[in-house]
Amino acid sequence: MRGVDVTIPHGKFTVITGVSGSGKSSLAFETLFAEGQHRFVSTLAGRSRQMLDALPRGKVDEILGMSPVISVPQKRPAASARSTVATMTEVLDYLRLIYSRFGTVHCPDCHVPIQAQTPEKIVDQISGYPERTKVQLLAPLLRDRKGEHRDLFERMNREGFVRARIDGEVLEISECPPLDKNKQHSIDVVVDRLIIKPDINQRLTDSIEQVLRLSEGACLALIDQKGEVSEQLFHRDLNCPNCNRSFLPLESRSFSWHSPHGACPTCEGTGQFKEKRCPDCQGERLNSVSRHVQVQETCLPDLLKNSITRSINWVEEFASSQQDGKQSVQMSLCDPLKHRLQTLVDLGIGYLSLDRTTDTLAGGEIQRLRLARCLGTQLQGSCFILDEPTAGLHPRDAAQLISILVDLTKTGNTVVCVEHHLDAIRAADHLIEFGPGGGIHGGEILYSGSPAELSKHHATSTARALKGEFEKRLEKRIVSNSNSGSIRLEEVCLHNLKNVSLDLPLGQLITVSGVSGSGKSSLILDALAPLLKEAISKEKSTVHQRGLGKLQIEGTIRKLQVVDQSPPGTSSRSCPATYLGVWEEIRRLLAKTRLSKIRGFSEKRFTFNSAAGTCERCQGLGEIRLRMSLLPQTEVVCSECRGKRFNAQTLAVNYRGQSPFDLLEMTIEEALEFWSEITSISAGLKPLVEIGLGYLKMGQPASTLSGGEAQRVKLAKAMSEEFSEGLFILDEPTSGLHWADVALFIQALRKIQAAGNSIIVVEHHPLMLQAADWHLELGPGAGELGGEIIKNASASSPT
Repeated sequence: MRGVDVTIPHGKFTVITGVSGSGKSSLAFETLFAEGQHRFVSTLAGRSRQMLDALPRGKVDEILGMSPVISVPQKRPAASARSTVATMTEVLDYLRLIYSRFGTVHCPDCHVPIQAQTPEKIVDQISGYPERTKVQLLAPLLRDRKGEHRDLFERMNREGFVRARIDGEVLEISECPPLDKNKQHSIDVVVDRLIIKPDINQRLTDSIEQVLRLSEGACLALIDQKGEVSEQLFHRDLNCPNCNRSFLPLESRSFSWHSPHGACPTCEGTGQFKEKRCPDCQGERLNSVSRHVQVQETCLPDLLKNSITRSINWVEEFASSQQDGKQSVQMSLCDPLKHRLQTLVDLGIGYLSLDRTTDTLAGGEIQRLRLARCLGTQLQGSCFILDEPTAGLHPRDAAQLISILVDLTKTGNTVVCVEHHLDAIRAADHLIEFGPGGGIHGGEILYSGSPAELSKHHATSTARALKGEFEKRLEKRIVSNSNSGSIRLEEVCLHNLKNVSLDLPLGQLITVSGVSGSGKSSLILDALAPLLKEAISKEKSTVHQRGLGKLQIEGTIRKLQVVDQSPPGTSSRSCPATYLGVWEEIRRLLAKTRLSKIRGFSEKRFTFNSAAGTCERCQGLGEIRLRMSLLPQTEVVCSECRGKRFNAQTLAVNYRGQSPFDLLEMTIEEALEFWSEITSISAGLKPLVEIGLGYLKMGQPASTLSGGEAQRVKLAKAMSEEFSEGLFILDEPTSGLHWADVALFIQALRKIQAAGNSIIVVEHHPLMLQAADWHLELGPGAGELGGEIIKNASASSPT
């Protein structure tokens, strides 16, 4: 941004738009959100506030009238086998409380409800052991809690207890060493030690009553029979009437697969044991006891298998049920839970099951889950900053989401969206457009005001989009090329797909659309792509896999290129220069300079993975990652190298006056001009400029790229390889693109198609749909209501 001044109205819906790299995110996230985060941390005390100076702060002179800021980014969360829809939306937190307070334990072995165990029954069971059996009666006071627990030991001393079992070892309380406060500890106080004999019942009864009083209902007996010691747990509330098995009282953590108290011990709460479904919990993640607790005759794993829409019915039935003496607690849990679930339905993702893992969700679904988590709190007077919330959405879903964002402003909230969707722009109260280009060609505010006035009096890229000018300038479809034939896919039953069969022509630009959850990704990415990969690798024209269906290829496909939204490169040090392979050639040139030869530097000296060449503190990342308890992980510039990645000796080397850092700081456009005479480098950079990514920096971390940018970088690499008779599959590549960028992107796709390749694009953008040669649409609804083909025909044919 170039010294801009901007006013954002309170309590209104503001859209920030502009071509890629023009400065939208710099204003919304690197300035507004960064300042909001900085101000929040300044209100804290302790270690979090010590990080204040290290937090990134927007380069801004002054921000006035800022409300508390909440960011809803588009970046996918870190992959975790334990992350599900229920955990991400915090719905599971409410369900855990409900099941721990109102749940009925059923014995995993006998499948009967657990009955209360009176002190008399406990006495009868212990006194039934053979005479001369040694028994120690312990009161469980603490289970797996961190701390030194000095107050607990002092209380035991005052009450006259002498011994305690600490982390499994019986010790004299007075001789117990200090506990490590950072480790979890379990403490049981020894109430009595006795030997079973005929006249022991009265003493046993008194001791058991004391144990139950101390531990709030639990009694642990250590039974010593001829030197063999066994443990038996009794509880006055939880005991199986058939097998006499006793159970610990239910806690919230008993229903968390992130906790060892709730997780299945075999798979540790992931549900994938050695890349297969766990043989013990069958993918339900919880241990055997937690899986058999019921509320409303439903156990938690079965409830989580329901869709969000069906779960609302369960909550309503539970709220209307009568719980003796617990009605106030019941309603305090049900009301916010129902609101969260209803918000998810209103956002158009009610078809998702609560146990669906987040790594299987589309980018649009992930962001709506994040948004639902924020909306579920019913905040007022806050500022929500969103990064393209309509990305990847069908027009019907987008309209529903825009309506919710507008409703947010009615409760006094300010909504700021980085967005390109024309319906969102038209619905905005205030519009800010950046431009005129990306990178060094952007950073200026072209317009700030009413969206209606923009289309009337201005000639910016957004104004042209509102007037429909980009549709008029689309290139004509390619009628035919050297690649002909078809793909036949039969009997696909994966996920919600209902025995789908279809034919797709080769050599065409094919678009696949449908409402969220209709089965697009299941059909193209989960079924078609794996079958094509197998057919190409084994050089077969027909392959078949159970569930995925049968694939027949008529024609030639020599290579499959699946271009999704994951970051290019798997390393945290990956950037466009390394991913495209041009940095290898640049390293060779740096190693040939006079100073490198004098100092004995090889090309390895200039890699980010070289301990000899990189900054010792950040190890070549250029940034330090801060972890704070109240904030997400934050990256700050390394104070040692100031973001330059390399150490001083390496930075002293230069090529034509440019150090390694300077070469990485160049935009792709600048680098293309700088390396124009070296074909091995310029040939790899040129496709990035052609595809509209010339504003990216050579060394920009791959993790900072948007989903659309990541796809285009990978597509540019494929373009530089210049092959034909290939098939490209792209997943929502227009994410993050202005209409002007989409028009440029379509030109790049036409170039790939003209070379004799086929292209399948999962997409909803109107410009992309208009440019398509062939269109496939799934629906009519989402989840169980989807999974059918509504249209599969030439794009020019009537719908």
